[in-house]
Amino acid sequence: MAEAKQSMNILVTGGAEGVGLAAVRALLQRGHKVAATACDAEGALAVRMAGALPVFPDLGRASEIASALAMTKAEAIVHAGPQYYGGSPQAADRFSAYSNELVNVTAAVAEAAKQHGVMRIVSLSFGYLYEAGHGAAKEGDHDAREGDYAPMLQSESLIRASGLSGTIVRGGYIYGGNSADTAALADAIKGSRRLPAGAAPASWIHEDDLAAAIAALLE
Repeated sequence: MAEAKQSMNILVTGGAEGVGLAAVRALLQRGHKVAATACDAEGALAVRMAGALPVFPDLGRASEIASALAMTKAEAIVHAGPQYYGGSPQAADRFSAYSNELVNVTAAVAEAAKQHGVMRIVSLSFGYLYEAGHGAAKEGDHDAREGDYAPMLQSESLIRASGLSGTIVRGGYIYGGNSADTAALADAIKGSRRLPAGAAPASWIHEDDLAAAIAALLE
């Protein structure tokens, strides 16, 4: 088991699936104490099976998140909730329906983190926010300003403006065994259904690799 530099109590939002669940496992393997948010019994079971504590705050209410932070004595947060907007290229379709939820949840997480006084936060975002170019995107490149991506950019701004110490991680589209989007694509292939296609460039990252990066950034 990889040992953490210093064991911390960590709360993972969106920790019942996808990169959130992968981050739970990675952090536990490094010796941290982890709690993760879940929204149903199935998610809670996944968190427990990983070895973490499931908690059930309303992620749109800062007071409930703050209570979860206090109960778990959390010193750091992994905000993996935005993962639902980056499981596959067609996930961009969710912005129109859930854009307000993304912004409200991130605002509540940031407010609760400030109230509780967490030491660090790592918040998930996505590389598709960079303007498409011919080479790999790098920090400092111009952001895309298309309306569809405005909620994710606004969520990043909320984290930056919060005054919290931490990092925003722009990953590629996420795939892996914990991902509902990966499972949906697999089902589509098995069912010989037509898959989404396009000419725009896209980068991908396995949930375990992204989780390892998140764990390293917290330390």
